[in-house]
Amino acid sequence: HSFPTRRSSDLITDGSVNLWGGPPGCGKSTLLLQMLCDLAKPDTIEETDEKTNKTTIRAGVYLYISAEELNKDIKVRADRIAPNATNVNVLQQPDLDKIEEVILKLNPDIIGYDSLQALYRGSIDSPVGSLIQQKECLAWIAGVAKARQIASIVINHVNKDEDLAGPKSVEQDRKSVE
Repeated sequence: HSFPTRRSSDLITDGSVNLWGGPPGCGKSTLLLQMLCDLAKPDTIEETDEKTNKTTIRAGVYLYISAEELNKDIKVRADRIAPNATNVNVLQQPDLDKIEEVILKLNPDIIGYDSLQALYRGSIDSPVGSLIQQKECLAWIAGVAKARQIASIVINHVNKDEDLAGPKSVEQDRKSVE
C-alpha cells in the first residue's frame, strides 16, 4: 500500500507495529483517533497487482479498537476531532479472539489498539493486564500485522518511573516506539 504522506503516516508501514507510550491522560487515545480520522478524510489507497501489474485505487479502511472506552464516548470525541471522517470503524472489544473476526471481515489498512493493558486472549490462563497477557497480546498483534500486512499502532501506558508498562520484553518485541 501507499499511504498518504501526512505527519505521522510517514512512520507507518504495512505489517509494522508501532507502540505509543505515555502516562494516563496525556492524550494518547485522542492522538490515535485523530491520526486515523486525518488519514481517512478523504483517503485513497493505491494498490498494484503483482501478477497483472494493474494499479487500482480504493478507499482506505481504518479500525480503532478500544478495550476500555465505550463506543458512544469515542463517537463524541471523533465528532469533535473530525466530524466528516467516515472510513474509521470503531470497535469496543477487549477480546482478541472476537477482534480477529472483525479484522477478517473488514480487512483494514491500519488498526489502532487502545490499550495493550486492557486487551486479552481467552486462551491464556492469566489475568487481564498481567505481564503474560500483555506479551501474548502484543505477539498476537504483531503476528496479525505481519501476516496480513496491516499497519498497527498499540497504545501502552507508562509507569511512575516513566518506563513502558509491562515486561521489558514488550519494549524489545516492538518495531518502533513513538
